[in-house]
Amino acid sequence: MNKTAILLSVACCLAALSCRADAVNVPRTPTPIDVDGHFLHLHPQDKGLGEPAWKKAARIEGLPHTAVHALHDDNFLYLGFLCSGEEQGEAKGEVRTRDNTSMWRDSCVEIFLDVKDRKYQFIITHVGAVSDLMNADTRFDFDIRAHALWDTWDWKNWYLEVALPIAEIDPDRQSQTWKFNICRTLWRNGKMRSVSLVPRGEYQTLFFAGSYGGDRRFALVPPNVEIAPGMHRGRLVVRNPGKDKGRLTIVAETEAPSGMTRRRVTALHLEGTSSETVDFTYIFSDAEGRHRLTVRLVDDSGVIRASTTRWYDMRRASAATAFLDSSTYFSDAKEATLTLNMDSRELGGSPDEVRLDIRVVRFGTNTPLINLNRIGKRGRETIRLPLDNLPPGPYQVITKLLNPTTGEVLDRFENRFTKSRYAF
Repeated sequence: MNKTAILLSVACCLAALSCRADAVNVPRTPTPIDVDGHFLHLHPQDKGLGEPAWKKAARIEGLPHTAVHALHDDNFLYLGFLCSGEEQGEAKGEVRTRDNTSMWRDSCVEIFLDVKDRKYQFIITHVGAVSDLMNADTRFDFDIRAHALWDTWDWKNWYLEVALPIAEIDPDRQSQTWKFNICRTLWRNGKMRSVSLVPRGEYQTLFFAGSYGGDRRFALVPPNVEIAPGMHRGRLVVRNPGKDKGRLTIVAETEAPSGMTRRRVTALHLEGTSSETVDFTYIFSDAEGRHRLTVRLVDDSGVIRASTTRWYDMRRASAATAFLDSSTYFSDAKEATLTLNMDSRELGGSPDEVRLDIRVVRFGTNTPLINLNRIGKRGRETIRLPLDNLPPGPYQVITKLLNPTTGEVLDRFENRFTKSRYAF
């Protein structure tokens, strides 16, 4: 496939469906949409494909070679794209990793949102690769659901379903009117073509015709997690400034590099304080690579009241890992347990030994409050860290594995824990 670039940029001018001449009025669907790319019948014989809910969607016409449909429910803004004008053999789709800076060179659509003066940019390619930015910050990751599908009838059209999470884009549910801009770039006859209906940088109005979300305000503080295979127990801080009481559910969903997801559900009863700390469980697979963890606060109606998403790199366990026992992450115990799995030969150390430099510091500082140096044997090591003299608060354990002869740093790990009775 040719590596010549395709600059992605699509400005979106949406024609109004009902009450506003300058807005796209997006209907509400009572049924959540299964994002699988089959949002319309591809051909008359494909009777089993398509979602009936899309028949009432807002239709965004006028983009050259592109039609866009829009729906929403309590949790997601759904966009369905019909992308034509390029053949499957000409489309570019070389980037497969999230937030890759070269993604704009591939055949893709680009969605811009302006929500209460926060600007978001989403890129989804024809192979389903995703990039998301908030105010140009690439470290900010949404729980985006997207699926692209080529029309196998003639390979001249591709289809895309996207679900953008309202719970993360507009967590307070106060803005029923968003500003948006949609762009697309495609390849024809070996040349790039960028199409847009309004000048780059301008926005049109998107209006949620139905109700969405709730009026209660919650926020989740991203938790410290144990980056190791298996099921873990952690603590989650729920911000509840309205001091609401009642039953909610914590859903922790992890996604492995293969796309396989695992979910753990934990019941929660709010006590009516402005900030509550609750236990939850989550599972990481043993696959090497980038893993997603999304934690949602869900009510009895299935509405996502708050959500947080982070991505983590799972290191290959055969060389070395270092992690805290999950029971010590939030504890008033007198010691924490640090477990190391090491293979000094793969690390480049001596056949049987690795020198360990372990320091405990107050989170955000560099001054060691605990400093341990010892020789570790190849295999599994368990080290006890005394916590008696540490006041409540957040801490970081920095573990360095060094060559015992040269002092070369072979690997480095960071783990966090919080000693309890700490006021968040």
